[in-house]
Amino acid sequence: MNKTSCIISLLIAVFLVSCGSTQQSAIDLNDTIVADQKQIMDKEDKLIATFNAGSDRKTVEAAHKDMLNLLNSLEKKYADMEPFDDSDTFRKAMIELISTHKSITEKEFREMIDIYFGEYNEEANRKWKNLAKMVNDKAGSANDKWLTAQEEFAKQYKFEIQLEQ
Repeated sequence: MNKTSCIISLLIAVFLVSCGSTQQSAIDLNDTIVADQKQIMDKEDKLIATFNAGSDRKTVEAAHKDMLNLLNSLEKKYADMEPFDDSDTFRKAMIELISTHKSITEKEFREMIDIYFGEYNEEANRKWKNLAKMVNDKAGSANDKWLTAQEEFAKQYKFEIQLEQ
């Protein structure tokens, strides 16, 4: 009977450990989230580059649409994803980052596109500068919160964040 109890206890312990969040699963989630965050930054850079290059409306609109499509896809991905652990702070931080960038893309970037292809005057120039500042402030704040959540997540699961070189 003792042998059976020991085996059952061992199986339960193995099951509980395998079901819980592990350091490797935390690293894997971190890698997934970082790759998705990089995609967001790359699409945003591409959209901004269309403005800087003096691109035509079709090119700018395509970059804007690509950005929105990515954000909508990532929004669904992270909404459908199971919570990682009880606090689930890093996944939630990613959802907030996506939401902020989606809002920026739908509002500020949309307005910037309208200004870019509209009549240029002092008012348009002032509005453009205000929008650019809003984009930088909102995106910067969201990225800072995301980075803080990533650092806390790495500390909680005892792994080092590898900086891209």
